[in-house]
Amino acid sequence: MDRIRLIRVPKNAEAAKQYNYGIIDEQEIVTLSINNAQFDHLLKLGVLDELNDACDALIDDYEEEVIGLEQIPTALSVIASLIQDNPDKLLYQLQRLFMIAQKSGTLVGFDF
Repeated sequence: MDRIRLIRVPKNAEAAKQYNYGIIDEQEIVTLSINNAQFDHLLKLGVLDELNDACDALIDDYEEEVIGLEQIPTALSVIASLIQDNPDKLLYQLQRLFMIAQKSGTLVGFDF
């Protein structure tokens, strides 16, 4: 059975506060669901390692991690660099989530 991992962006500050307390209102969250193959693809591209190094994070399987607003510009830079080397649909989707978080003034949560 395919395991689904979630990358979530609260749409506003109140939704971010709720997310930090473990309260998820799907109408107030933008969610990207990734399956095993997509997760493996992100690993192969080095996305998670690059984000972990640049943002001092621990995005990994069976972990929950948040990239806060102050780290989003760094994460966007990492993703843009990876896109230059490998223009990939999944990378563009990830970039879109970080852009939404930046515009909304919130965070990106990795619920793996």
